[in-house]
Amino acid sequence: MPYYDRLITKIAELFSYEKVSRANGRCNAFSLIISAQNLSATVNQPDPLSATMLWKEVEKLNTEVQQLEQLKLRHVSLTNKIHELTRKHNISDRQHSSEETLVGLTKLQDYLEEKHSKEKDETLFARVSTRMQEIDIGLQRSLNKKLQNIINEKKNQYENIKATIEQVLE
Repeated sequence: MPYYDRLITKIAELFSYEKVSRANGRCNAFSLIISAQNLSATVNQPDPLSATMLWKEVEKLNTEVQQLEQLKLRHVSLTNKIHELTRKHNISDRQHSSEETLVGLTKLQDYLEEKHSKEKDETLFARVSTRMQEIDIGLQRSLNKKLQNIINEKKNQYENIKATIEQVLE
């Protein structure tokens, strides 16, 4: 846990202890001075963490910094993409009034959201229609099997009746 977080945790613990003490009526000037001195000593004393723990914290902070830098680069690329799209879709960029820019960006966002929604709907429709075709094919196959079984049963019945008639006629 970074030093700042540990300090915040320690202060929160102290405040919660003092709150309980005041609620119980055990707070006096002397105990308040002692707790303030203890807090001051805790803040001013060097941290007893080992060097490896501190290096781990530094590495963790470095990875967080790298993630933030990547996020910044992504935001810069998205901003460049917005500028490119504004030029592509002829959204006025000649006057940089915040209201005009906001309206232009709102139009651009609405356009992109509508386009994304249409693409999403088309993809969903394609998936659903493919699934419906698969279900239809499955139903047709099962129906064909049932009909084939019925035909086979009728053929067997016909053969049995035919054999019975031939036996009777003989």
